[in-house]
Amino acid sequence: MLYLLDGGAERRDFKHFAGRVHLGSPWCINAPFILVGVESEDRRAEFTQPSSDPKERKDFPTHGQAERFRRFLVRSPARDRRS
Repeated sequence: MLYLLDGGAERRDFKHFAGRVHLGSPWCINAPFILVGVESEDRRAEFTQPSSDPKERKDFPTHGQAERFRRFLVRSPARDRRS
């Protein structure tokens, strides 16, 4: 299973990447896998580690939750959470 971050339905990245993967399939370049698009709700929170810089913590109060986001990906089933 391959998780594509910023790969939600509202982004073009997922369609682009899925198309690239599909192009490799006829020549058996890629081993079979499932592509999962994960749409970000708050990139600053989900993709960054906690900071010890007080100014950064003040300017970006939601940042630094990458570990929590990784746990979510590992522990949660892959499904569309909007339904």
